[in-house]
Amino acid sequence: MKDKDKILSQKIIKYCSQIQQTHDRFGDDEHEFYDDSCGFIYRNAISMPIQQIGELAKSYSDEFISEISDIPWKQIKGMRTYFAHEYDEMDIDVIWKTSHEEIDSLKEKLERILNDKK
Repeated sequence: MKDKDKILSQKIIKYCSQIQQTHDRFGDDEHEFYDDSCGFIYRNAISMPIQQIGELAKSYSDEFISEISDIPWKQIKGMRTYFAHEYDEMDIDVIWKTSHEEIDSLKEKLERILNDKK
């Protein structure tokens, strides 16, 4: 594994942890997430790390992306573009779902990869 890919993986793991910590901070309360008056705080705190993950994923080496094919790289990179250019149109259901169904899996896979490459 190239050093650059290792560093990118460590940074993405950090953002995954921030998403988990944000859910913990807000009590993983779906009603608060969707709340019209102040849910934007919760949503923004989740959205930025997801966007950063997508941005970082664009910098992996082609070899790493090819080798680790069980991670949906195209969707991760696409999510970044979606967040960066369509934020006023963001589907908050997608943010909630992604942060609950995809982030833990991504973190676990990257941690496993880093441990296996030691």
